[in-house]
Amino acid sequence: MSEEKKILRRKMISIRDSIDPEKRKTADGKIRKSFLECFRERFQPETETKDCLILLYASTRSEVDTFGIWKELMGSQIRFAFPKVLGKRHMEFFITESQADLKEAFQGILEPVTTEVVTEEMIRNSYCILVMPGVAFDEAGNRMGYGGGFYDTYLERFEKDIDLKAALAFEAQICKEGLVTEEHDRKPDLIITENRVIEVV
Repeated sequence: MSEEKKILRRKMISIRDSIDPEKRKTADGKIRKSFLECFRERFQPETETKDCLILLYASTRSEVDTFGIWKELMGSQIRFAFPKVLGKRHMEFFITESQADLKEAFQGILEPVTTEVVTEEMIRNSYCILVMPGVAFDEAGNRMGYGGGFYDTYLERFEKDIDLKAALAFEAQICKEGLVTEEHDRKPDLIITENRVIEVV
């Protein structure tokens, strides 16, 4: 990893951390509303032949909140799964039915303690949405993560069967000048901020 990329990552995390708590709460609500609108435009249970599976990250620290999305859609015949780190660049999602299924792990991040791992067959047989976190994005859809490569590696395995990749970000995380990317970097299909939905082409 280049020193330039490390510096930018630290800078963007600091910018996100510095968002005023009240403004963050308002922005979280707007992002949640936009995500739900995008979801309902694409998945309508009464006409769908597939069930829905949402692969959702457990928001921590200054990340865009995901628990409001989970709460809003819980109990609506949608299955949720959360990620667990199993090794270097190795992450799996596990079916999670309630917050009691999540326990604090490394750096206080909540991870599932359940054992039902999401398989390729489950993804293929569902309308599957992957919700991605990130440190920074640009308007072309490029994403900077935390440097572990977990989402890029996961998408190398399953991207072809995932129906929608949606990233959640505050507007302050969008870099106007563009991000430097590498060949293995994977883009979301949508970036949802409090101000807009960026459709990645």
